[in-house]
Amino acid sequence: MRLAGFDFLTSSPQNFIFNRRSNKSSFGGVLSLIDVLLFLSIAIFYLFSYLNKDSYSIQYLFQEKGLTNEEIRAKINDERFNPHFNICSSLTIDADNETKSRFQMRRYNGLIFFSEVDLPSCQNMKVSDLNWVLTYDCFNETECEIDPNKIESPTKSINFNMYYNGFFLDHQNKKAPLYKNETVTHSLISNFDVFNPSRRVHTWNTVRYKEEKELFSFLGNKEDDDYIGLTLKSFDYSEMSGLKGDKKIYVKAYDFKSGTLHNYKVLERIMFEVDFVHYDEYKRIPKSFLDTIANICSLSITLLNGLSFTLVNFFGNNFDNYKIMESILNNNNKLNKNENKENNNIDINGGLIPNESNENKNALIINDEDNNEGNNDNDNDNNNLNNDHENNLPDLNFFDFLFNAIYDDRCKCCKKDIKKLIQKCNEIIAKYYSIENIIYNQIKIENLMKDYRWNDPRLNNLDNNELITQLKNITSSFR
Repeated sequence: MRLAGFDFLTSSPQNFIFNRRSNKSSFGGVLSLIDVLLFLSIAIFYLFSYLNKDSYSIQYLFQEKGLTNEEIRAKINDERFNPHFNICSSLTIDADNETKSRFQMRRYNGLIFFSEVDLPSCQNMKVSDLNWVLTYDCFNETECEIDPNKIESPTKSINFNMYYNGFFLDHQNKKAPLYKNETVTHSLISNFDVFNPSRRVHTWNTVRYKEEKELFSFLGNKEDDDYIGLTLKSFDYSEMSGLKGDKKIYVKAYDFKSGTLHNYKVLERIMFEVDFVHYDEYKRIPKSFLDTIANICSLSITLLNGLSFTLVNFFGNNFDNYKIMESILNNNNKLNKNENKENNNIDINGGLIPNESNENKNALIINDEDNNEGNNDNDNDNNNLNNDHENNLPDLNFFDFLFNAIYDDRCKCCKKDIKKLIQKCNEIIAKYYSIENIIYNQIKIENLMKDYRWNDPRLNNLDNNELITQLKNITSSFR
């Protein structure tokens, strides 16, 4: 019983109309049929979409987050944000062997040229460590020029080829949307003009991928739903020049093979940078049959509420009130006919308890003032019969109930009498069926009952009601 106060599911009592929960109508049946057909159409559409759409829906955001120098250094050293790649690189030079050997790729840290990079070769390294410079060995010469006749390429260029096992984005991959494939590699080919020094900066950015789990997925194996990787984002090209503003750029560097200092002509610079401040964030949501059911129910309930609103507010209220008044007037006509056939003196006991004596029969007479007017009985009977037809309400179609609000009193062709008729029925129901009016009349009846002296005590007993008697007969079988 203590939980009864927590009950918020139990609904309020509902009224009955004509011994039913609701007053059924043909118009309501038509709207119900339309609702069923639309529900089936919606269900078929969503189920067809569910079976044919991709396994995941993708959301993308471009994020920006300011980082301190310490946080950037931490990400550089973090394998998740700056992973190692297996990088294979080479140079394609169309020249004779002597000239080809003078082209070298050397490591550079921005200030000092380090050792030569043996090409072709494969190395396991971080992309942020790739900062190379393509040079031409002048040996001991202060300045040297490249003979264009020894470069057989029509464009007088050198190709830098790089292959690496980078990350792949596959949004519909059920295992992982962001992953490395050791057997399939990415390629990067850069073309260098040996007579026009330039700088090429390839910017990589972080990719973070979050995967939303399905309902009840926590019951299975728990896997990391946050994937992090690097992808090649942008490419920046700029020309380089020496201190004199020309294309002649020379530097001295130590040759580890010969153990001597050499003068090198700088031709190109290629470097990789990782942008840790900006990153791409993806989120994928698996398609769910429960979401499909939810969409079907949501749209269907909205449609049902719309049709129900139309039925109740534009038709049902007017139709019900009209039928209630029609039933009341018909019952009143029947009662008048029955009373005219009987004695004009109405016995309050009539129809409830059989008369046992003339004393009880004449104990309480209603309308006793009319007893002296017995000569007018026939006239009253004729008047009641003539008024029966006038008391019957006309039969209206559902268009009258649906569109009565637009009937204009100023227009003779419009059905203004029907509008007034429906409004009058609504007015009567609103007056006598309102809560304050029912409670007010109930209080008055209670006070009258206190002042009333029962001529027959059996009239104050519910056992004399036929329906109550039937209910008690049913309950007796449970004992």
